This record gives sequence, structure tokens and C-alpha cells, in this order.
Amino acid sequence: MGIKVIPQISFPSHARSAIKAMETRYFNYMESGDIDKANEYLLTDFNDKSKYRSAQGYNDNIICICFESSYKFYHKVFSEVKAMYDEANIKMGKFSIGADEVPYGAWIKSKICKEKYGVDFDVDDLYLSNLKRLFTMIKERGVTMTGWEDILLVQSSKSQNEKNIRLEHFDYQPIPYVWNNTWGEGREDMIYKFANLGFKTVMSNSSAFYFDMSDNKDFENYGLNWSGYVDYFDTWAIDPLDIFSNKVLNAKHGIHQKYIDKTEKIKSENIDNFLGIQSQLWTETVIDNQVFDELFMPNIIFFSERAWGKRPEWILSKNFEDQKSKMILDWEKFTSFIGGSFLPFITENFQIKYHLPKPGGKLIRKKLFLKTLFPGLKIRYTCDGSIPNINSKVYSKPVVVKKNSDIYARSFDESGRGGLSIKIEKDGNY
Repeated sequence: MGIKVIPQISFPSHARSAIKAMETRYFNYMESGDIDKANEYLLTDFNDKSKYRSAQGYNDNIICICFESSYKFYHKVFSEVKAMYDEANIKMGKFSIGADEVPYGAWIKSKICKEKYGVDFDVDDLYLSNLKRLFTMIKERGVTMTGWEDILLVQSSKSQNEKNIRLEHFDYQPIPYVWNNTWGEGREDMIYKFANLGFKTVMSNSSAFYFDMSDNKDFENYGLNWSGYVDYFDTWAIDPLDIFSNKVLNAKHGIHQKYIDKTEKIKSENIDNFLGIQSQLWTETVIDNQVFDELFMPNIIFFSERAWGKRPEWILSKNFEDQKSKMILDWEKFTSFIGGSFLPFITENFQIKYHLPKPGGKLIRKKLFLKTLFPGLKIRYTCDGSIPNINSKVYSKPVVVKKNSDIYARSFDESGRGGLSIKIEKDGNY
């Protein structure tokens, strides 16, 4: 099928499950009096007084990288995963250490770290030695180490706002997956910096390719918004090879030319270092299969178009209005294909409860106007305050409604499944 799985076991961040599991193991063996066994894979320095808070709000999800037992644990886990590949006679090409979102403050007041590296040890030096050990461990087994771009950035009090790249480049062998691309925060060009230095790298842009970002401020939407509101247009319209080339997106996200002038572009001779783009669907807010389906589909289709489709000619236009008009034509063609052909195909052939966007609507001088993001979906509406169902009126053109109407609208697919409804507010002239 052409599918390759890249295992990821995050170290030392995002490791709370492992930390707590090894603490339980430690206490169980201590109760039985087997001290050596208890300490064999311990990941926690119980005397660590460091204070930190992860992006997710944890203060106990970072492994103590001053313990030899931590590396013994990771070597064990890595070896077990590698053995699965060997048993299946499949080469493990890449292995990800994750290692994103290491909060500043970890290890600073660790007793074991102070005893091992001195009272005034440098946290960045400590973390760099950790990366070197992981890099060597993985490389010795003939595997390429990958991770989020954080592994190549300085560990400092700036945490997720850090922009300085390490002087240690590990012979340019690790592959960074660049995710932290929130508009206006100064890291949109980080992937180009890596590519220009000589790293092979992948764009995992959180402001375009994170399916778990909410579309907009609608409180009924699934997903989060820490990287802004990411809608289908953001995914489809972005230009991976030149993040600021789409002037409409720049305007949408408040990006000005002075800001762009300070950023770095990928050099033509380094294009081959840009390996491609990757989408993500993190599941901390996915409570069931339907939520997963709606976040996944049709997000994946917009992403696929950007990943494998030809770079549009209009992206090279220097004129805002010219670029915008040509882009809108392409957008309307693509969304019409989604609503008119692709979603009906999914409905007929797969049990996927894909996202049915709420229709948009306006009441202007007693006339009702409704529109769907994906032409081809049916819009049904009611004027009596009830939620539209499969038997409600189908909208096909603007209709005159009575003054006291309480109007709701809702999108439906070919099977009769409906999305969330929307209430149409009256305008001031009604």
C-alpha cells in the first residue's frame, strides 16, 4: 500500500503515562524488598523541587534525564519496538523521539542533577547531552532519528517562543518535523531555516494542517484554538514552499509586508531538503468515533489536494486582486467537487460520519438567503422554530418568509443525515 509507519515514543516530554507506570513499578518492588529491581527503570527524581507547567497543564510529565535508569528504560522500549520490525522482516527507517513542548523549569532543582553535573549546571547543556545519547542510541541500530523541531532549538526560558537554532546540528542527520507555525508568532519560516542549513525536514504546520483546530469561534465546534482557528480554506490555500505567498491568507491573519521582509525563504538549491507536508489529528478532545470522523473528513481531502496537487499558478501573482479572483474560482470549483461528487461517494461507500458544515444565512428585507460551504449538500429549513429534519423544506433559491418567522437551517447529506443547525437572525430592516 506504500504506507510506512514511523513509531514515536516521546522522551523526555509528554511522558506522564510512562512516569507514573514506572513509579508504580518502583513502589511494588520496594515493598518486596528488591531495591535494584525497583530502581531499574525509574524515571522520577522524588527529591526534585523544580517547578514547571507543561502546555497541557502538567507539572509531572517530564522524565528525569539525569538518571541512568531513564536511558535504560528508553533503550528497552526502543529495542522492543525495533524487535517487532526485525521479526516482521521490515526495516525500521525512522524513529521519532517526539521531544516537543519541554517546559522551562524542568530539572533545575533536581537533587540528582545537581549531584551529577554541579550546583550551577546549564539546563541547555544538560538537555543537549540527552539528545546526543538518544541520537547515538538510535543511529547505532541503523535508524534515523526524527522529532519535532524543538529538538534543534535552544532550551531556554522562552519555551515555545524560542527561535534560536542549536549550534549542534548532529551532522544534519535528524529529521525535524516543524509544527509550531502560529501566524504572527515568528516561527512560520523555521522550516526554511532548517532546510537552508542542510536538514531534511517536514512541514507539520499547526495553523494549516492540524485537524483538531476549530474552524471558528462557534462554541459547538469540535477542537481547540491554541494555534488559531484553522478552517478548510487555510489548509487548501496555503503554499508550503512559500508560506507568505498567498496574499489573501496574509490579510486574513494580519500579516504585513514589514513582518514578511524579516523572514527567511527557502533557497532554490535547498528545495530537495523540503521533504513534504504532514497533517495531524490529536485526540485529547476526541470523545468518540463520530468526533474523529468529523475532524478527519473532509479535512484530509483538502490536505491531500495541497500535498499532491499541482502548485496553482495564481499563487505566483504579485497583484492582490488578481490572485484573489483566480484563487476564488479554483476554490469554488474544488468545494463544488467536494459537495457534488466526493461526499456523495463517501456516503454511498463508507461508514464515515464526515463533517456537515452549518449553512450560512441572512434575512434581508423579508427574504431568506442560505448558502452551503459545499454546493451539492441539501439545505433544509423551518420557519416555526423547530430543528429541520429530513421532511423539512429544501432550500433552492431565496424565499420570502413571514415577519414573525423563527428560522432554522441545517445541511443534509445524500443519506438524510443532518449536521448541526443554525438559527437565522433577523436584520435591522425586518
